[in-house]
Amino acid sequence: MSNRLKPSLKSVGASRPITRLLTLPGIIGACLVLLVLGLVYGAASEPASVAAAAPCPADYAIWANSQSQDKAVDVAGSDNIVVGALHSNNDVELSGSNNRIIGQITYRSIFNDGGDDNLYPTPLQRDADNFPMTYDIADYQPDGQAALAAQDAGAYTLVMGDFDVSEPETVLDGLYYVTGEVKLSADDIQGTFTIVAEGFIDVSGSRQDFTAYSDHLLLFSNANAPSSAIVKIAGSDSMFSGTIYAPEGMIEASGSINQFAGALFGDTVHLNGSTLTVTCQTTTPTETATSTAVPTATLTPTATLTPTAAGTATATPRSDDDDDDDDDDGLSVNFTLGAPGSIFVLTAPNLPDGSQARIAVRGPNDTDFADLFTLTVPNGGTLVFIIVTPLDAEPGAYTIRLTIDTDQTGLSQIIERETTITIAPDAPRREEVVVDVPEVSLEPVQAERRIYLPLIVR
Repeated sequence: MSNRLKPSLKSVGASRPITRLLTLPGIIGACLVLLVLGLVYGAASEPASVAAAAPCPADYAIWANSQSQDKAVDVAGSDNIVVGALHSNNDVELSGSNNRIIGQITYRSIFNDGGDDNLYPTPLQRDADNFPMTYDIADYQPDGQAALAAQDAGAYTLVMGDFDVSEPETVLDGLYYVTGEVKLSADDIQGTFTIVAEGFIDVSGSRQDFTAYSDHLLLFSNANAPSSAIVKIAGSDSMFSGTIYAPEGMIEASGSINQFAGALFGDTVHLNGSTLTVTCQTTTPTETATSTAVPTATLTPTATLTPTAAGTATATPRSDDDDDDDDDDGLSVNFTLGAPGSIFVLTAPNLPDGSQARIAVRGPNDTDFADLFTLTVPNGGTLVFIIVTPLDAEPGAYTIRLTIDTDQTGLSQIIERETTITIAPDAPRREEVVVDVPEVSLEPVQAERRIYLPLIVR
């Protein structure tokens, strides 16, 4: 049983039972967990397994606005992934290990990587700047613009004092304005909502599924405490889709296997947890959008990806050592061989617009394919996705299969394409990085055999 907190223009004091249950990404095949964070040009067909990221101002996934706080951006955890740009008006500290930043890093004072095996493009020093986007708390107070819009929809809740959700499977809906502090300590909280608080916000439950209701804003704390975590996210196995905003304090993300599909904008931002993913995407293209050039960043001086010309639908450039034959109707990959930690870009052109493409993988020593997810082919007919392999990926051959069932004028047709990539410890590490592509991750479950194939989809 779950509980819905009904929006109303009064203090929250009661809940009512409903039958809506939380659905999160789960086991895929025997040993895969699919964590889907967002798509740019493709739309997933199963919302229960996919959450698109909120639009990201200037492609920033993380922004720390403080010019005086030490470790304005601090990535102290391990095995975390940031997809999008990262900026600090002061310093950036990477003290954890096996973290990957897929996007440009900029800072004002100091950049320090004191951890192990962190991967990122060359950081750039630049002047301090203002938040690329701000929120005005007055818009969410009674009679504010966003408040009135939510009230007209019957979805505005004014909480006088603290707001504490401790009942598991509670469903939140609409815009909540809280004059005190917020504590979401129950497990399995879900809903489409925005919480704006004058005090601290503390989320400690697990298996949460939050989606922003108003202005792509999920959580906003207006507390003024620069050295304190005014928005704290702990727990595990949760999805937070929307912007988290803390202009006068710290955003602290701890816990494990939490996904943030939207920007983290704070005075300071600390990633203290493990296996966290923060991804940001630009506005989804319109119906008439065509393939455009993809900004790139390099992890080494010699490895880059050449952008595709605007308005074309060509495949990702291939390397000299890629021995696959060119195929205008195939599934091409920029490299077929790489060391653990490599990034592989796959391109499937000339697909039917709007068709459903199923992606599956067969790992080393497997006999069957494991389905990953289904994507809608965008207008233009070219689907591009990226496979990111971790540093401890199992060596061997991985076969990637794309399958489409079409039904044209009553005649069924099956499109099936395959390609193979090989992970070998003595091969070069392919470290090309596409800057603005959100991520789809596969994390291992406790099993004797494991497959590590995080995917990014453009």
